[in-house]
Amino acid sequence: MRKTLSLSETNEEALPAFESNDIDAESEDDDGNDEDQDLDADPDGTTRDFHFELRKPPSIEDARCALQELRLLLKPPCHDKTGYEDPKLPLILKERLTLMKNFLWLYTDMHNDLAAKLKLHLQSIGKYVRAQDLVDYLSIPENQAHLGFKKLISLRTAQRWMTRMGYHWKKEPQEQYLDGHEHDDIVYYRQNIFLPAWSCYQPRMRKWKKDDITLEDLEAHTEASGRCLIVWFHDESTFYANDRRKERWVHKSKHAIPLPKGEGVLLMVADFVSADHGWLCSPDGKESAQVLFKAGKARDRYFTNEEIITQATNAMDILEKYFSDEDHIFVFDNATTHLKCADDALCARKMLKSLSATWGISVKVKTSGRNAAVGPDGKPIKEKIWMMDCPMEIHSPSISQMNTRKLDGSKEQLRSLLSEDT
Repeated sequence: MRKTLSLSETNEEALPAFESNDIDAESEDDDGNDEDQDLDADPDGTTRDFHFELRKPPSIEDARCALQELRLLLKPPCHDKTGYEDPKLPLILKERLTLMKNFLWLYTDMHNDLAAKLKLHLQSIGKYVRAQDLVDYLSIPENQAHLGFKKLISLRTAQRWMTRMGYHWKKEPQEQYLDGHEHDDIVYYRQNIFLPAWSCYQPRMRKWKKDDITLEDLEAHTEASGRCLIVWFHDESTFYANDRRKERWVHKSKHAIPLPKGEGVLLMVADFVSADHGWLCSPDGKESAQVLFKAGKARDRYFTNEEIITQATNAMDILEKYFSDEDHIFVFDNATTHLKCADDALCARKMLKSLSATWGISVKVKTSGRNAAVGPDGKPIKEKIWMMDCPMEIHSPSISQMNTRKLDGSKEQLRSLLSEDT
C-alpha cells in the first residue's frame, strides 16, 4: 500500500497539523504566481510542501486498500478463523476509526461498478425485488467472471447489500388514490362549475377559529343577513371481514393460527357528514341517514343510483324535520352512480324509428319500501314503461314563428316532427 494511506505509520509526526498561517499559504498557492510559494517554513524552521499533488484525493484502489486495513484493525480475525477478537482500542480512537471506515466505504461505493450493476439489475426486475435476486444474479458464471467473484454470496450478505444500497424491508407507503382526477372533463367541471359555485355559497357558511376549531368565528361572516348554509358531503366506505392489522406485538408463547383465504364478506357504509353537525342524524340520534349495505349477488346486491336516491330522500326528510331553519347542500363525488338519469328520461339511443307494440324502457318494479321487487328466481322483477312527456321547441325554416308541441313518447310523432324540421 502507498505510504500516503498507510495506517501503520499514522503517528503524530506523520499527520500535519494545519494552522492559520498554513491556510494563508495554501490560498497563495492557488494563485499560481510563484512556484516557490508551494514551500513554506514552520516557526521551527521545518520546510513543508503544500503542492497540489500531495493534496489531491486518493485513487479508488488506495481507498479500498485503506478500507480493508481499517476493517482488519477494527475487527481482527481470530487465529482459528472462527470469529473476531477484541481490538482493545481506546473508545475515542475506535469511534474515529469507525468514522474513517464509513467515509471510505461511501467514497469507494460512489465509484463502485458492482453497486451500479446490482442496482441496474434490481431495476430491471421491476417493483418486487428480493435479496435472493442478488444471489441468483451473482451465481451466473458470466457475471462472476465480469465482476471478479470467485465464490457465491450468502443470502445474509445479499440482505446487507440491499440495506446499503438504500432498500428497506417494510410496508409500501401509500398515497392518495388517483382515479381520473386530471381528465379533461373532470378538470373542466372542477374549474368552471364546482369552484365558482363553492365561491358563491361560501359567504353563507360558518367559519371556525384557527386556534380552536370547535368555536365559531362570528367576525368572519361576510353576510350578516340570510339563512346559514350547511354543506353535507356524501361518501361510501367498504369494510371486509378479513381486513385487519398485519403488524402488532406478539408474545413469544403465541403460535401461528390458520387464516381464511380472501378478503371475506364486505359491509359498505354510506353516510353524510358536515363540519357543522357531524353525521347527519336527528338530535337524539334515533333517526339517521346512514346506510349499512351488504353488497353481493346473494345478499343486498349492489349499491346503485336507486339506493343513492332513497338515502338522499331520507336525509332530506330528516333535515326538513329537525334543521328547517338552515339551508342545506348535498355534495356527491363525481361517480357514474351519481350521474344516472331517471329511468323514464328522454334518450335518443333507446328510441325506435318505427312503431312497436312491445316497445318500452325496462325498469325495476318497486315495492312499498322503494326496494326492488325480487322474483322466485332471485332476480329483480322488471316492467316496461313509456318515456316521460317533454315540451320541445321545434325550429322549422318553413314556419316563421316558434311552434311548441308536446312529445308524448310516440315514435311516429317523433319521426313526423323530425321530418317537418328537415
